[in-house]
Formats: sequence, C-alpha cells, structure tokens
Amino acid sequence: MRSIKALLLTCLLISIAWLPAQVAAQEQGSASLDDGLASETDGTPAALTVTDRILLSLIDKVYRELMGPSPDVRETPDPGSGASAGQQRSQADTPAPAPIHPCDRLAASSSDPYAVVEGLKINEIDVKQAVPACEAAVGQFPADVRFAFQFARALFAAERFEEAAQWYGVAAERGQVGAMNNLGALHRLGLGVPQSDREAFFWFSRAAHAGEPHGMANLGLLYREGKGVARDDAVAVGWFREAANRGEPIAMRMLAAHLAYGRGVETDYREAARWYRQAARSGHVGAMYDLAWIYDGGLGLPEDEGEALRWYRAAAELGSAPAKFQLARRYLEGRGLQQDDDQARLLFLEAAEGGVPGAMAALGLLYLEGRGVDQDETAAAGWFRQSAEAGYADAMADYAFMLDSGQGVENDPITAADWVYRALRAGSVRAQARLRSGDGSAVFRETLRKRLESEELVDGDAEAVGGNGQPE
Repeated sequence: MRSIKALLLTCLLISIAWLPAQVAAQEQGSASLDDGLASETDGTPAALTVTDRILLSLIDKVYRELMGPSPDVRETPDPGSGASAGQQRSQADTPAPAPIHPCDRLAASSSDPYAVVEGLKINEIDVKQAVPACEAAVGQFPADVRFAFQFARALFAAERFEEAAQWYGVAAERGQVGAMNNLGALHRLGLGVPQSDREAFFWFSRAAHAGEPHGMANLGLLYREGKGVARDDAVAVGWFREAANRGEPIAMRMLAAHLAYGRGVETDYREAARWYRQAARSGHVGAMYDLAWIYDGGLGLPEDEGEALRWYRAAAELGSAPAKFQLARRYLEGRGLQQDDDQARLLFLEAAEGGVPGAMAALGLLYLEGRGVDQDETAAAGWFRQSAEAGYADAMADYAFMLDSGQGVENDPITAADWVYRALRAGSVRAQARLRSGDGSAVFRETLRKRLESEELVDGDAEAVGGNGQPE
C-alpha cells in the first residue's frame, strides 16, 4: 500500500508541476505588456479546459486521500459562478481566521472575501482610529491577508499612498483580489507609485481573471480607452458585461453606453435602457441621469416626461450637476414644472459651480436679460467667458460679440474675432447665425475673414463674413 501511495504521489507532483504552467501561460498572455504577450489575449476571462478541470479534480482527490485537508487553502472564486465573494470562501479553511479585531470594524470592505464584519466605504473610514488599529493587527497577525488589505485601505483613506501601495502589494501577492484591483487603480492614477497604464493593466487583469467585478470593469475601461493595451471596444464590452452580470454598477452604465452608441456591439437602445435602469436602481448617480435622458428622448423606452423628471430629481438630490442643469431648464421653460425664474437661477448656479458649461452660459443669458436677477452686463460677460473657456461653443460666440461691442467688458474686436473663430471651429450654430445676420463691427469681421481664409476653413464660413463687412 505504501508503494502504491508513493507512485500516486509521484504522479501527483508531476501533474501539479504541469498544470500551473498551463494556467500561468494563460494569465500572462492577458496581463503583461512587458513580456510582449498582451496581443495573445482575446479579452475573455481565463478558463481551464475540460482536461485541466478533470486533472485538477483528480489531483485534489488524490492529494486529500494521501495528505488530508490542506492547512491553509482558500478556494478561488469561479468567475462564472455569480456567487458572492464571501460565499466563495472555503468552509474548511484551517487554521481559523484571526478573531474579530478593531481593525475589522474600522477598515473592512464589504467586497473583501476575507472580511468578518460588515464593511465600510473607503471614504467612511475614521483614519485616526483605523490606521493605528490596523497597524497593530498586522503586527499581531502578520500572516492574515485580511489585515494587510484593511491596513492598506486605512492608509489610502489617510492619503498615505506610498504605504498604501506597499500593503496592497502584500495583500495582492497573497491572492487578495480587491487588493489587486486597488493596486491597479493606484498605478492608473499614479498615487504612491509611478503612473503606469501597463502596471494597471497587469493588476486589473489579475483581479478580473480571479472574478473580481471591479477589476473586470476597470479592465474594460482600459480596453475602451486603449490605455496599457491596444484599444478594443468589443473586448471592453465583454468585460463590462461580465462585471455587470455580477452587479457592478459602473460596468452596467458603461455597457449601456456601448449599446446605446453601437460601440463594439450592435446598437440596441432597449437593452441599453435596461442596463441604465439597473445601474440607476443600484444607486449609480450618473446612470440615474442617463436613464432620465433616455426617457426624455424616448430612446429604447417610451418617451415619458414624468419618469425623466423623476430620475433627474433623484440624480440632482445626490449632487449631479448635469441633472440640476436639466431641472433648471425645465423651471425656466415651465416644462413639466411650474415656471420659476428664481428656482431656475439657483439650480443653474449650482450646476455651474459643478462645472456644467451650459449652466454657465444660461446664467450669462439670465443676467443679460435680467430674468430672475437684476440686469448686469458685466456679470453676463463673466459667465459667458467662463462657459467659453470650458469649451461651450455658443458661449464663445456670445462672449465674442460682447467683446466686439464693449458690452459689459472692454471693447476688443481683435480678441472677439479670435473667439468667434473658435466658436465656428467648435460648430456653433449661434456664431454662424449672427455672422449671417450682419452682426459685428467692420474691424471684427475683416479680422475674422482674414483668419478664416488663412486657415482655409470651409468656404461657407468665410462667405458668411463677406469681404466688405456685410453678409453675402
């Protein structure tokens, strides 16, 4: 019997030596640009072949019969199972995890398969308590990966990024999939480590192939943007779908966007609307806005002003500046809401402070016309300029004509011509309309005409100015 066991053990060791080489080759093909193997990936999660799975099952059975249960083995989540990370953890892990520690209550993550308490969002961590508690935990239980990960989270929340990267690295090398994703994010952003899209790709790939939904979503973003890997919208869609099916709201929204615009997948407004709705119901603010926009335009769903308004309000209440802008427009126009210039101005102001160029331009018009505010041409010019500098094409035209006329700002027809030129290049319909109507001084129009001719723009733009200061 002893000789038979010895023979089986020899076969087992040979098989174990062979199998990781196959899996490693599969993983490296999608994870490392430095090895020159990135082109070998097809973008789908690495999977063992049927032969591999049979062999692995036999190895596990023989090993358990010969050696008994492993003293420190945690089951790897199956990317296709859809089970939660906590459910994937082996029930037979030995030794038992460390007892609940203050570090758990202060820095655990709900997505951590090793967490033993309900987790916190990273911005909810009390760094003054969490950092020393978790530092004590890693000292007391140096082999427990959950404390390494939680210590990294606490350090990140404290903006001690270099130390956070080191401890995420410790946890990632021990197989903690959340740490792999977070380490990829640090490389993507250049926080605590040199910025490197290739390193981000490596770590996101490891997390994604291990079944981590955030890693899948982030890997999809790299493929979508062509960062650290050749751009491939179809592969991006595949990863977004994998993550979305596991409940990742950002991936749901990105998948919906690709479906709506037919990017890497056939256009399907109805399916896009379904994913937008699911992401919105999961609490994703951007998806709430997108869903409102879908209802507003009737894309994939019946046009429904009431539903559009409901989702714009939901997004605005959670701080969405674009949603506040849309509500402000409705108050200004009395569309679906009681017309109210004051409420429109307040919401335009909040949206403008949130960086929405259209809201800045809208405030400019309110001050220019004296709607909901005292008329103030200087304030109007100021808002038009902010909007123009943020890239809003029609605001470029509005600011330009105020400069040319000296309305609320010092007269400057040369700079005005430059702003109208930019507006035309940005596709401003307002700029074209005002030029065709004859607006602008002779100096302004002649300066613009020469600029357009020298740049050899579309003939129609130059013709709109005319050679004698008048529209043709």
